[in-house]
Amino acid sequence: MIKITTIIENNQGSHKGLKAEHGLSFYIETDTGGPILFDTGQGKGFLDNAAQLNIDLRHLGAVILSHSHYDHTGGLRYLLEKVKPPRLFVSNHFFRPKYQKEGMRIEFLGNNFLPEELERQELNIIRVDEPLVEIQPGLYIITDFEATNDFEKIDEPFFIFDNDRWVKDDFKDELALVATTTRGLVIISGCAHAGIINIIQRAVKVLERREVRAVIGGMHLIGAGGDRLFKTAAALLALDVQHVGVSHCTGEAAGHYLKEVLGERVFFNTTGTTVIFD
Repeated sequence: MIKITTIIENNQGSHKGLKAEHGLSFYIETDTGGPILFDTGQGKGFLDNAAQLNIDLRHLGAVILSHSHYDHTGGLRYLLEKVKPPRLFVSNHFFRPKYQKEGMRIEFLGNNFLPEELERQELNIIRVDEPLVEIQPGLYIITDFEATNDFEKIDEPFFIFDNDRWVKDDFKDELALVATTTRGLVIISGCAHAGIINIIQRAVKVLERREVRAVIGGMHLIGAGGDRLFKTAAALLALDVQHVGVSHCTGEAAGHYLKEVLGERVFFNTTGTTVIFD
């Protein structure tokens, strides 16, 4: 069993008493281990929402940060003022400074803490450097995503500053979370900069399971053109994904397109939404 509660994301949906922001945070419960916090939004808002949702973050089994953009990591600083989670999972590439660079305009997009700050707090930081890591029975972190198609390309103005030069961000720091259930995989994505279809196909490959029960989270389709949207929808159908919970950077237009094409398979996974898969 896996229960996923969206603590915060871009839209309130029907939950008008909760805060929304450009960010993402999931509270994940299973019957095989302690609860997991997957991303922390961009600030304190997720803490306020957690209280409203009667979620007690003092008993977390782990925190996972999907990648190092501010809208997924900014809340960690505020969480650590209240809670010291026993494990913090990040990619081995997590601490590379991230930027958006367009012409002369440069904007820092990375997290608001340094590794030294976390180490001073004696956190158990686990730097994921393998493509598949089981963090509790039936719950896995996956990374090292491969380009499996011709329509999911990182062609946006995202850069890292490495060895005194600007380098296109390859998002090697991106992690996804996958649960194995009796009726297939449940895949949780932060932003899917690597491409949501690439992520799904990676999960299917490394876990050797063809059935995909659900994909939930950011799919980075905001601003995607018609060709990419068409091919993404076609791939979701070909993979027979049963449930598609669109959030965050999927974008409203892309979410409505997927809903039109895929029908009841698609739901808008807004702030306060809870889903359970057994």
